[in-house]
Amino acid sequence: MTRPSSEPRRIVSLVPAATELVFVLGAFDRVVAVSHECDFPPDVTKMPRVTASKIDSTMPARELDAAVKALRKREESLYTLDASTLRGLKPDLIIAQTTCRLCAVTPADVEHVRSDLKPRPDIADYHPHSYEDVLAQTRQMGETLHRHEEAKREIIKQWGLAKEIRGRTQTLPSRRVAILDWVDPPMFAGHWTQELVEMAHGEYGLVAKGQPSRWASWEELDEYEPDVIIATPCGRDLETAADELAKAVREHELWEMPAVSQGHLYVADGNRFFNRPGPRLVYSAAILARILHPDAVPELPPALESGYARLEVPKSGPS
Repeated sequence: MTRPSSEPRRIVSLVPAATELVFVLGAFDRVVAVSHECDFPPDVTKMPRVTASKIDSTMPARELDAAVKALRKREESLYTLDASTLRGLKPDLIIAQTTCRLCAVTPADVEHVRSDLKPRPDIADYHPHSYEDVLAQTRQMGETLHRHEEAKREIIKQWGLAKEIRGRTQTLPSRRVAILDWVDPPMFAGHWTQELVEMAHGEYGLVAKGQPSRWASWEELDEYEPDVIIATPCGRDLETAADELAKAVREHELWEMPAVSQGHLYVADGNRFFNRPGPRLVYSAAILARILHPDAVPELPPALESGYARLEVPKSGPS
């Protein structure tokens, strides 16, 4: 992420996490357009949307996965970019990302239309792969936006929250956790997940720190013998995630898995927390601490308590 020679005045953010960060750093009044997935802060709903998905995200999980993989096989982007609207907005900075090609528009997507934009905007690549990276990217975004002190304060705040979570949990018994970025087929969460679980004093050995999420199998999950399973699928609300996880438990007969037999199945809001590497990512660790140590960690504020739910899956019921 390079530092423009002059302070950006007309920003287009195509990354929900970056949109939140621009807001936190006090530069949201310069944002002139966002992606179709940006949903925070609330005023973002009034802004032009310059991206769209080529796929209906409400499709059943396996169908959606197949559609995404078909586009990837043809080396096509999952998103369209409204070049005409961008030309009219005349941005001087466009924020894209390379953390995950499935999650948002990439700099390569922007390059296809950049030559048609006058003046030609700078492109910032927001690309954290770990929680440490999120803090580093916060500092770099502060440089890009000429908001150095605001970035410094945000980093201090983040470290303070992480330290508080660690302080509440590090003397408590550790539990083995499995976190799923997708349910059908299963995908083990990567990138910053291990760090978040460790903050909450849990054990996560499915994907190493900084490594991307990976496709897996229910057999591998069974061999891992997790004490707790948390589904945080991208683009799914809690109800949909719960339906998909319950269906998987029944279809694959996971009843003997410790997390299932002991009633430790959960779903969590990946859009707001676990899958969005912005200012609210650290709150995922607070939610994890509450899930892993419910008797020792006090109830969270309502906005965080609403971000997860425990799931009960009786053996009898719809499949």
